[in-house]
Amino acid sequence: MMSRSAAARGQKFKGAFMADFTVLHSEMREGVWQGVLSGPEGRDAPAIQVQCLDRVLENVELTDQGKGSWTLRFPIPADLLSDGVQVLLITDLTSGVRLANYPIVSGQALEDDFRAELALLRAEVELLKKVLRNHCAEG
Repeated sequence: MMSRSAAARGQKFKGAFMADFTVLHSEMREGVWQGVLSGPEGRDAPAIQVQCLDRVLENVELTDQGKGSWTLRFPIPADLLSDGVQVLLITDLTSGVRLANYPIVSGQALEDDFRAELALLRAEVELLKKVLRNHCAEG
């Protein structure tokens, strides 16, 4: 008789397929990113790696807050920031699981794109309001 996998038996599994830990962003102030890393109580802090533009960031700090919670802090080097979108990748090195990714959006070009998109959305809303008013007046 063939053995079924854990997934086929409906069991939950961890490791390469499911993260034991989660990361929630708290704030970024003065170039320092801060968040909360949460996991099962009684576990040791995981080995965390943070990457941006294929560069591993240094000075990553985990401070134990108790009950399976740690404060995660790291500075973002100014030379990594430029116009466009840069993505911070936070990985549990032990399991190899990506815990989170956070985009950093900056630059004049993107600001103009957002303003143009917002103007387009406003125009579409006004058009929909006009069509709805005409429909209701006819009805």
